[in-house]
Amino acid sequence: MKPFLRLLAAVLPIAITGCSKPHDHDKKSAHSAHVHVAPHGGTLVEIGEHVYNVELLRDRSAGKLTAWILDAHAENFVRVKATELALVAMPGGQYTPLKLRAVANPATGETVGDTSQFEIQADWLKTAPDFAGIFTVEIGGTPYRDVAFSIAAPTAEAAADHAHASGAKKKEKPPAHDSPRGGTLVEIGEHEYNVDLVLDRATGTLHGWILGAHAKGVDDRVRIAMPSFETHVTIDGRKQTLVFQAQADPATGEQPGNTSVFFARADWLKTATNFDGVLPKLVIGGETFTDTTFNFPKGRTHP
Repeated sequence: MKPFLRLLAAVLPIAITGCSKPHDHDKKSAHSAHVHVAPHGGTLVEIGEHVYNVELLRDRSAGKLTAWILDAHAENFVRVKATELALVAMPGGQYTPLKLRAVANPATGETVGDTSQFEIQADWLKTAPDFAGIFTVEIGGTPYRDVAFSIAAPTAEAAADHAHASGAKKKEKPPAHDSPRGGTLVEIGEHEYNVDLVLDRATGTLHGWILGAHAKGVDDRVRIAMPSFETHVTIDGRKQTLVFQAQADPATGEQPGNTSVFFARADWLKTATNFDGVLPKLVIGGETFTDTTFNFPKGRTHP
């Protein structure tokens, strides 16, 4: 038997019996107490000793396998330089190499060679039973070799955990996040994106940054293609319209048409302390959000 196949045969039983589950051994360590939830409802594979994670998600209807590189807590995407992710699967015990191609994402500014997402389409993924395998990935300059994984249909308990973590239980209020710049955070959609509003009264400028669901700052910026967007404001009973213009940011390479940074100017902003607003239309990640209401400086309101 070839050395590689011997290695595969050795690690597959480990993967099948629970590679992706929390470790039971060494219960005294703090690491064993960590349990994270895959943000897309897939299979979470730990990389290194609680260093990174790879989420694997199979879409049976499309015959697609998608992988996302995530941080230690499976909360943030981690971009890598690789243009493909090589993986060996063993559906039905059959040696099946796969090459997941890097995926660009205009909404986040990710490109091939600087992305966290990889995917492949193969017809056998539509009908194959649960399977295990191994892959090698380099993250942050460190190669992680022969990482074992097992992809199975989610259990009812796992599905419930994901629904809870993703906010699918609509009766539960999503966790609140703070503006990374000390401004006013306006939630867009159901815990999907945020607009961070910061007022510079000296110049009468209201700055706006489009951020992801967790509003973690520069690393969580979401670029959009809109050259501008409007905000309808009511202040002291008077109606005003602010037009936010796209802005370049040399530090991040953002340009109008592919930026997360916007600004609007008006003299009345120099003295404004409180006003109500409506964002009639925002297009983020290909999805249109309409009539988002908010109060400045309180944040999102729900009519």
